Amino acid sequence: LISNNIEMHEDFADLESPNFDMQLKKIMSVKTSIKRFAIHSPMFNQDGSIGSINSPQIKESILKCCEIARKFDRKVPIVIHAIADKKNSKKKTIETLASFIEENFNSNALPAIENLDNARGTKYLPIYSQKDFEQIFEKSSKARITLDICHFFLNGLNYKRLDDFVSSFQEKIVEIHIADEVPKVRESEGTKIGEGKINFEKTFDILSKI
Repeated sequence: LISNNIEMHEDFADLESPNFDMQLKKIMSVKTSIKRFAIHSPMFNQDGSIGSINSPQIKESILKCCEIARKFDRKVPIVIHAIADKKNSKKKTIETLASFIEENFNSNALPAIENLDNARGTKYLPIYSQKDFEQIFEKSSKARITLDICHFFLNGLNYKRLDDFVSSFQEKIVEIHIADEVPKVRESEGTKIGEGKINFEKTFDILSKI
């Protein structure tokens, strides 16, 4: 099962590299055996700083990922890391993101916004809460969700909130990231299942609604 599910995590160097097309051709050569395929658009600007969705560089990279998706004969989630910055309010960022998605996503590319962790400091304002996604869906019919379980609990949310989130957006969730976490310790992101504090029996029971 795992070998039939592929996620490509790309940065600017990857997208510009001549080897990237070779990698893509290899994947496409066995595409009939790939059950799930997703592309992570870059989260960081070329200078290494965290990229706001308002950044032209980030928008350009997302569009390049969309071009890749069009080469496949199936829907391909493009994972978007939606972050506001101190120059743009979260409300403005949500409006910008929704408009960008409506104008640019067609064909096989699915705009899958990831719920990020809210632990990077006050300089950055990630899209992560149920309210954030409700506001996005009011403005975009194309938007979808990448649900990151570790991020969800890093934000201090609980199983009741997870149940509410999944129940509200189960038809919008197209990608799920699963990892364990240690409460309030951001460095625990990506902890192996069983080495953190998440109750996965409860979690999987909730996720079974999708």
